[in-house]
Amino acid sequence: MDSPVKSSSPLTDEKITSYRQIFKATSLFGGVQAYNVLISLIRIKFVAVFLGPAGMGIMNLLTIPLNLIGQITGLGLGYSSVRDISVAAADGDEEKIGRTISVFRKWIWFTGLSGSILTLILSPFLSRWTFGNGDYTTAFLFLSIVLLFNALSTGHSATLQGMRRLRFLARATVIGSTFGLLVSIPLYYYFRIKGIVPTLIIASITSFVLFWFYGRRIVVRKPSLTWKEVWNEGNGMVKLGILITLSSLISSFISYLINIYISRTGGVDQVGLYQAGLTITERSIGLILVALGTDYYPRLSGVINDHRKMSQAVNYQAEIGLLIIGPILILLMTGMPVIIRLLYTQKFSLIMDLIPWIILGMPVKIASLVMGYILLAKGANKTFFFSELTYSIILLTLSIFGYNYMGLMGLGIAYSIMYCAYFVIVSVICWKKFQFHFSYSFYKIFLLTILFCSLSVVTAVILKFPIAYFTGIFLFGLMLWFSLVELNKRIGLKLLFKKVL
Repeated sequence: MDSPVKSSSPLTDEKITSYRQIFKATSLFGGVQAYNVLISLIRIKFVAVFLGPAGMGIMNLLTIPLNLIGQITGLGLGYSSVRDISVAAADGDEEKIGRTISVFRKWIWFTGLSGSILTLILSPFLSRWTFGNGDYTTAFLFLSIVLLFNALSTGHSATLQGMRRLRFLARATVIGSTFGLLVSIPLYYYFRIKGIVPTLIIASITSFVLFWFYGRRIVVRKPSLTWKEVWNEGNGMVKLGILITLSSLISSFISYLINIYISRTGGVDQVGLYQAGLTITERSIGLILVALGTDYYPRLSGVINDHRKMSQAVNYQAEIGLLIIGPILILLMTGMPVIIRLLYTQKFSLIMDLIPWIILGMPVKIASLVMGYILLAKGANKTFFFSELTYSIILLTLSIFGYNYMGLMGLGIAYSIMYCAYFVIVSVICWKKFQFHFSYSFYKIFLLTILFCSLSVVTAVILKFPIAYFTGIFLFGLMLWFSLVELNKRIGLKLLFKKVL
């Protein structure tokens, strides 16, 4: 087995290129994610002003059933297909690439039409189940087309992702978000609640047009395939996609059960506090999560059969992710009282009992997810599903136990313990099945990041203002200095900065 590269070994041009590629992709999609969050906040503001609470509620009640139907009928192909396309692209076999993409896009038509037809059939029932009457049957009838265009968009976006046309993917996403905002404002202003359905339809069509425009730039052979060939060659893709969908549905169901338990035990206000705390912390690492799904997963899939390259890809991604996220987590912990006042109100100050413990689990979460992608890239379908199921059961058990005895703090502690357990489970699986383990270089960064995060949490919990802020800023400075030094070793940060200047 190839031994992991230690931090003390000199960096070759190949390694520097790999590190820079990861850093650039993370920065690119981190910027896209930040822009999308900004657009989302602006949209929410206009919705709140023009539609009011009732309009916002109607919009959410219309989109939730659509998303659920789309998730079920989509068969997870938007995710599983990326693996097959990436492997074909890595092999450089033009015929294989063409067949893989053709099979995938024919399956996408099937899933999109299935979702639309199912929505058409269920529209009277969806209206009654969701709103208690049949007033929104027509709305669901029109919105059925959204599922078709969303599926077709997935067909092109997954192709861009698998072929690693990341800049095209980023451009389509940014332009789509901007155009969607510009269209929604006048529709909401002039038509109020009646503008919701046209806005959702236009947004889905716009997204499809943009991804089609950039997707058509990828020229591949279009083989003539029979339906039997499409069925047989798409089987593996569908099986993995179904397991991904099932694990996602289980995760959503577990989250639903946790929220119900909190609501019945402590009240709906406690549910609101719990969700607010999760939202703040999850968004803080959003740029890393987006980069993992968009760039890292297809890149890992392309080298998954070369053990040395696979090991390097996983270690490099985990190192860069922690070096970027470390300073952000400490800054988040230090400025949390101010952030809560800006985003929410003083009533939400109770989430300070929750957030520090979630932050402690974030570095472990990043490491676990980076390693967990090995299971998807390897096509270890059943192993992936049962690891996700185990993680969900552990989270549910620990959350109920933690909240019952320690309230919101117990939920935060449960979150961190769950990811520690998940890290151990995935580590054992990856070692036993694929002989993978993290390098010394990774563990150095991993343990120091956890140490700094722990010190920032202790500082915020024990010390009072203004000492807590000064101490937190000092810790942030140390973590930032460490991250910059380590990044400079890997990507030549000084040279890149000089080039920019």
